[in-house]
Amino acid sequence: MSGDAQEKTALQAGDVYGPLMVTMLSDQAARKSSIEQRAMAVITTSGALVTLLVGLSGLLLGKDTELRVHAAPRAALIAAVLVFVAAAILALITTTLRAYLNFTMEDVDRMANEWDFSGAEARQNVFDAQKENLKRAVELNDKKALLLQIAIGIEVGAVCLVALGVVLTLI
Repeated sequence: MSGDAQEKTALQAGDVYGPLMVTMLSDQAARKSSIEQRAMAVITTSGALVTLLVGLSGLLLGKDTELRVHAAPRAALIAAVLVFVAAAILALITTTLRAYLNFTMEDVDRMANEWDFSGAEARQNVFDAQKENLKRAVELNDKKALLLQIAIGIEVGAVCLVALGVVLTLI
């Protein structure tokens, strides 16, 4: 086999790295989707629990004018509502649109201008663009994951406040 034939059949690093980069970008897109779905769950549960607390308060206090909730349990339940709202707000921020990098029309124009470049140069340019997209996606997903973790922690804190309010009411 001649040297040219061996050169054509041998894999270059770009042939290996390219599919890996595509997989990594796909993984980050799936991670983004997963984070945003979990954030929606925080919003839903926080909203449902606030609605339940407000409804129970109205039911209990509206029917019996003799029922008096002392200051400590009332404060704990009011704090719980506020903390649930804070968790929902953080989760909403998690789901807001962020500037993920994608190919733009400028990239398409640049590719058209580079039409006569070699395949190796084109692969390198695509890899460089994908590398920047991946770095940005990882950064944004890390921020979203942190916000989501904080929102979940706050929601757990709100549940604890509800439990405290109930215990203080029963004492």
